[in-house]
Amino acid sequence: GIIDLKGNVIIPSEYKYISPKSNNYFIAVKNNKFGCINSDNEIVLPFEYVEEPKLYKDFAIVRKSQIQKGVLNYKNNIVIPFDYEELNVFGTDKDDSEISLADITFSAKTQDNAYIIINCDNKQTSNSKQSL
Repeated sequence: GIIDLKGNVIIPSEYKYISPKSNNYFIAVKNNKFGCINSDNEIVLPFEYVEEPKLYKDFAIVRKSQIQKGVLNYKNNIVIPFDYEELNVFGTDKDDSEISLADITFSAKTQDNAYIIINCDNKQTSNSKQSL
């Protein structure tokens, strides 16, 4: 858990792991699944992911299984469905906490081993499709 300097409990000791991130968010592990909470201990992303979510300004890249990666906003709405084996922010040099969903594209590896570039609407933006 997390306490302040006066000993007041900020986040109760109910998590196996807690890591502070930007925007007053914390990555946490509960029941061996990753999720995200805020500084009021409210769940921002549910505890159902197999690896640590990658947090950005207004979205997170999360993995449900080895072959299911997608994007959620911080209201837990699916922005990009869990159709990809790999999914990464593409073509920016900004700090993660400054990267907004509307401003970027993603490189994605499809389940048929093709690499594509998609936008925040899950539309392919490049005509090139490369297979492994």
